[in-house]
Amino acid sequence: MIKSILVLESPWDTESLRSMSVWPFVSEFCQIVGIEPLFRTFHDSASLSHWVDVYHNEHQASSKLLYIAAHGHRSRLSALTAVNHSTVADILKRAKSVEYVHFGSCSFGNEESLRRLMKNARHVRWIAGYGTADISWVESTLFDILFWHRVLVRDDDHKYKHQTTMMTELFQNNPLAKDMGFTVCYRRGRTVCTLNSTNCVVDDRERSAA
Repeated sequence: MIKSILVLESPWDTESLRSMSVWPFVSEFCQIVGIEPLFRTFHDSASLSHWVDVYHNEHQASSKLLYIAAHGHRSRLSALTAVNHSTVADILKRAKSVEYVHFGSCSFGNEESLRRLMKNARHVRWIAGYGTADISWVESTLFDILFWHRVLVRDDDHKYKHQTTMMTELFQNNPLAKDMGFTVCYRRGRTVCTLNSTNCVVDDRERSAA
């Protein structure tokens, strides 16, 4: 079970003073299951880098999840200024105490993007996200929480199942994941594998992370 979740969220609407946030959903989930909830906002690459570094340095316990919630494109995250893929990769590479990374963003969680991040940040056990260009932030946030509960928290009936088995079962029983192009890249030894909700097939081909 994970010990903490850091939510790093950028503004969803830069033209309005009325805020929307994934934080209330994530915070209540954490309180229910006994995970430490942490939250900060980011506006650019500098603030994203700063808070990830703080999370790495101040919370050294293992089983940490970094959840980045922002508008996204295939090669960048959109805050008040864009954060490109190579910058995100460099930030994650330094955060060696973070085992899990999850992007609540349109498009940025495509397979190519996630594999490149896994290759760069070799300490990360899995990275998840959405490859579809237009997803509902409410639906995706609720699915993210369901994913964490099934895969990372577990209940007594599922506590001995492998994470990939739990992922596959969740995808097969939840059409919402398919509609949003949810993808997970994870490590099996030195190999980076992919589980994609569009076909619910585990990609076991020898794709070395080296």
